[in-house]
Amino acid sequence: MANKLTSMQTLRIILQLVDRSLSGRAIARQLGLSRNTVSHYLKQIQATQQPTHILQALDDAELAKVLYPTNAVAVAEDSRHDEFCKLVPYFLAELKRTGVTRYLLWKEYLAKTPDGYRYSQFCFHLNEQRAVVSPSFRNHYKPAELMMVDFAGDLIPYINKYTGEQIACLCLFAYCPIATLPMPKPCPTQPCPF
Repeated sequence: MANKLTSMQTLRIILQLVDRSLSGRAIARQLGLSRNTVSHYLKQIQATQQPTHILQALDDAELAKVLYPTNAVAVAEDSRHDEFCKLVPYFLAELKRTGVTRYLLWKEYLAKTPDGYRYSQFCFHLNEQRAVVSPSFRNHYKPAELMMVDFAGDLIPYINKYTGEQIACLCLFAYCPIATLPMPKPCPTQPCPF
């Protein structure tokens, strides 16, 4: 079953086949489902203690409530996820700061909510939310079609070997996306000579 819910249409067919007194193996063979999946739903149907014709008369929402009963663990998981989702904007803002790691954020999160996610689940849900907040886009470049040029980073100091003076300068980067080979050029003043 792999924790995947079967469609309502398939569940209704299972109900019809149970009504015809087919065995679990025959139902699994006919629908192309695993025997374990079919036996799981047969147990759910028997647990309701209602005749199959009554279950077939229910609409999809009511049938889902009967065959997919909510348990306390799932509710607790939802409340934990809701609390986590409230903190995601803070986490994403903090991750932009220098020196802040997911591990530090997790430690802070765990201090506030001791029953919260452990590190691997924290990272998994954070990456899911990050993908939602900042979707990625893939550009396709042709060779020698484009060169990207921009000033990058903080001021980089260098020492003039003749005067011994330390000069802070901006660094101009030229970059061809296909070659992935950057060409840095330090510029003592922002206006570039070329």
